[in-house]
Amino acid sequence: MTFTVARLQRLILTLWIGAMWAVAYLVVPVLFGTLDNPMLAGSLAGELFENVAWLGLVCGAGVLVLQYARGHASPLSRVVVICIVGMLVLVCVGQFVIDPIIAGIKAEAGPAGAMAGAQKDRFAMWHGIASVLYLCQSLLGAFAIWRAAVPEVTIADAPARSAT
Repeated sequence: MTFTVARLQRLILTLWIGAMWAVAYLVVPVLFGTLDNPMLAGSLAGELFENVAWLGLVCGAGVLVLQYARGHASPLSRVVVICIVGMLVLVCVGQFVIDPIIAGIKAEAGPAGAMAGAQKDRFAMWHGIASVLYLCQSLLGAFAIWRAAVPEVTIADAPARSAT
């Protein structure tokens, strides 16, 4: 049963992190490189990032529920769980703190989206902070998948060496 739970956790984790990587590092660059209207590309990118954030909250919560639903017979290592919790914190900061600030700056710019001076600088700063947080999530996710891919082996589990 523990192996099935561990596999399900890895599958959920891979779905979340794979979606993060696909959107940020494949789809969004294509949007900005293909569409003639950067406002439209940015709007679509924002929608995609929001969907990935909600997917992340659901997937992260699901992995943690599976981790602790059966007591502390945990299939994932403590390091992986810490990475997942860290990613969830970063998703929440992005979704519930930074995104509303960016949306407010965009609303101030009006429907044309024309920003100048301090407003443009504020947007660039918050966009940069969001990008750094997303990169941190991506790195934590890579580390979590790397560590979750190999089951923990203890000395008691290791095969005995022969003296030949």
